[in-house]
Amino acid sequence: MKHPARSGPASKRRANSPSGLTASLGGGASAAAIWICVSHSDGSPDAAGLELLGKGRQLCEGTSRKLEAVVLGGPAPGLGGRGAVKAGGRASRPPSATALAGRGVLAAAEKLLDHGASTVFVLEDKRLADGGSQVRAHALAELARRRRPDVLLLAADRAHAPLASRVAARLRTGLSAHCVDLKFDGANLIQTVPGFGGNIMANIVCPAHRPQMATVAPGVFAPVPGRVPGARVVREKVSLPRSLREVKTLSVRAEKGGGGRAALTSARIVVAGGLGVGSRKGWSLLEDLARALGGAVGATRPPVDEGWARPGQMIGASGVAVKPDLYIGAGISGMMHHTVGIQGAKTIVAINQDPQAPIFKGADYGVVGDLKQVLPALIRRLKTGSGLAEKIKPAGCTRTPEAYKESLRRMRPNVHKFGRLISDVVDDPLTKRTVEGHAQLFAVARDQRYQDLFTTVSHLTGKRVSRYLSLLRSAEDIYALSRMKRTAFNLTGTCTGGRCVGGAALNAMWSTTWDVDKERGTGYHKRLRRWLLDAQARDLTVAGALTDPKGHRRLPPSRQADPDSYLRVVARRKDGVVVRGAKVMICGVAAANEIFVMPGTRLKRSDAPYAVSFVIPRDAPGLTIVEARRPSDGRELEEGFDNPVTKGGITQAYLFFEDVFVPTERLLLCGEYSFAETAVLRFTYPYRAAIGGCVAGQGDVMVGAAILIARANGLQEKVFRDKLVNMLVNNETTYGVGLAAAALGSRHPSGAWIPDPVLANINKIHVATLPYETKRLTQEIAGGIAETGCMPSYKDFNDPRYGHLVRKYLKAHAPAEVRARLARLIEWLTIGSGVPGCMHGGGSPDGARLAVFAQSKLKEMTDLAKRLGSVSDISLE
Repeated sequence: MKHPARSGPASKRRANSPSGLTASLGGGASAAAIWICVSHSDGSPDAAGLELLGKGRQLCEGTSRKLEAVVLGGPAPGLGGRGAVKAGGRASRPPSATALAGRGVLAAAEKLLDHGASTVFVLEDKRLADGGSQVRAHALAELARRRRPDVLLLAADRAHAPLASRVAARLRTGLSAHCVDLKFDGANLIQTVPGFGGNIMANIVCPAHRPQMATVAPGVFAPVPGRVPGARVVREKVSLPRSLREVKTLSVRAEKGGGGRAALTSARIVVAGGLGVGSRKGWSLLEDLARALGGAVGATRPPVDEGWARPGQMIGASGVAVKPDLYIGAGISGMMHHTVGIQGAKTIVAINQDPQAPIFKGADYGVVGDLKQVLPALIRRLKTGSGLAEKIKPAGCTRTPEAYKESLRRMRPNVHKFGRLISDVVDDPLTKRTVEGHAQLFAVARDQRYQDLFTTVSHLTGKRVSRYLSLLRSAEDIYALSRMKRTAFNLTGTCTGGRCVGGAALNAMWSTTWDVDKERGTGYHKRLRRWLLDAQARDLTVAGALTDPKGHRRLPPSRQADPDSYLRVVARRKDGVVVRGAKVMICGVAAANEIFVMPGTRLKRSDAPYAVSFVIPRDAPGLTIVEARRPSDGRELEEGFDNPVTKGGITQAYLFFEDVFVPTERLLLCGEYSFAETAVLRFTYPYRAAIGGCVAGQGDVMVGAAILIARANGLQEKVFRDKLVNMLVNNETTYGVGLAAAALGSRHPSGAWIPDPVLANINKIHVATLPYETKRLTQEIAGGIAETGCMPSYKDFNDPRYGHLVRKYLKAHAPAEVRARLARLIEWLTIGSGVPGCMHGGGSPDGARLAVFAQSKLKEMTDLAKRLGSVSDISLE
């Protein structure tokens, strides 16, 4: 039978019942008594009983209440009758098992006297030794009716819980189970239990019925040794009807493997797990860590329910309380039902993936991370002294950040800005931030936390390669791409187009070259395959270039006044072609090793020279690159927090091709004009699907920055809850629509996965609007300080003449520098150099709208409406 978790409703229903215990105890009862029912094993009282006696002594202090104990067992030999009992009687022949149990009762009673009980009632009957909770409940209830205690307390364990519920039912009183505290308010015992899922503490009273009953988990209180004057043992007997159902004990076996209640309550180190452990396999990690530390294993209720842990390992209101020197909780949320059991721990370490988990509020140390990574690392460290390095998967074809930077240093300088040639893009202040942002992508590819996200296994070689250089062959690949781009924005704060646009280009041309080869018998697809093998092996950064200058927008490429308004082939050679023209507003070029060029629009027969696609080194002879100017990019030449992000920054460039030679092996399309539109569309679908991850990633940073600036200004985020919710909705809308486009895509015969065109273009439309709304909301929350021109410069902030005044009046709830840094970060994210190309990146939103209209099944929709409305008039056609 399960014991009730609150004062039973019977206490209210029977408030006026003459047969209730209240009536039998009313009137002439002597001084109120607090009873503790205690079990014993071979004469040793259970620890929980001694702990309750310690709490009972505290409750009796300064009052007229008496502390009494009750112990049940078989008849003790040598006892002649009711009254004081003196030990020392001998048996003339070997005692029976029941007699031994009786001697245990006497020994237990003496020890209870040594822990503050003024009277210990010994209830004797051979059936009490092993008759089960029904027999014991009848005896204890009968004795309570006779002696009329005011309070009856029992341990909340497997032995006493069914006993307590049966006694409460027999006495028609209430019972509060798993209490974590007890105190008196006048005549009423205030019984405190965790309630509402462990989120609050509930105080319960039982004003109308007696005794007031409660159970308490072992370990919550502490024993207090000491005997009171006149303490005595009193022998009692009760009548036990033969009709009572008894329990027959077949055998008694010790629990194997340790880790039970006794091990937990005495352990100096406890390792506990919750539902977040995830599985029995995860639970074995917990046990491995406990063995490595020489500690005991505990649990919350869910692992016990799942069968990973035994009931005796449960810690908390429904289990035991522990008081170790070190407690480690893994995958535990931290609800009160559990934390009440660890309040005595000297040091608490919490491991949880959720940084907002309640357990961190009470922890001395917290580890935010996946316990499947954290626990093996701790175990390995304890056993070998080594860290995680040996568990990182083979690096495969991924480069180190240092090797990447060195590859850029070896390239011919051809990048210009502000009228000067940048000799070293790695260290020059105008380009080093975008290089550092891309370098982080190489670092995380060798970081166990991110390796599976930023790398994948090449379908060409079976080796680990950058995900930016892989073929998207399934919806799952695009899911991973979106997650990766979101994470990349979280890490850098801005775009890393020197890798992602080139990745979209190679995927577009993979299926396009397959189609061209199938129809025309060309060898483009084999060339692309060879190039990709080389790019994967060298782990290249590849920028993608589609946008032409376009000249007169109403004229096709072949009719432009300046034929170089679109990139074109101007000469064919035996070993390649020569191209002339430009590609403009190309992202991440300064950080790229190579540039993947594609047509930027649909073409006709007369436009055949413009149907060209190829990959060349960024420093190819004849290629001149001019970096575009960005908002506030002059700050990149300055020191201080006016340019807040040092490892990230977007760059756009103009690429001028002045008779650049492209070898045949690098040529992927040359004159096949009818495939130009196909290539462009197949670029846009995966790019527009995954770009939702990009802007959501920077949106995450903006949400965090908005909350922090509000706190710095002395406000709580709840003031801006509606704005924050809108920002979160914007983030997840662009992210989720992109994932849906991937999910509803299809596989091309070449093996490439092509997302759903309509949803991909709808996502592009959202990306051209929602991120800007998020930026506006961030500015609203920040107040005027984050707008351009509303805060003095870093130099003024630190000027020896008046800097103290700037700092004085910038100070709010947070220090002046903290507030200034947050304001600059928001300025950078929303209207400064950190703004990515949301509006036109991956094509214009107007182009996406046209595509949505053209590709939607409008005819099917009108047919549906006509059918449902029973309409078929010719005028509607």
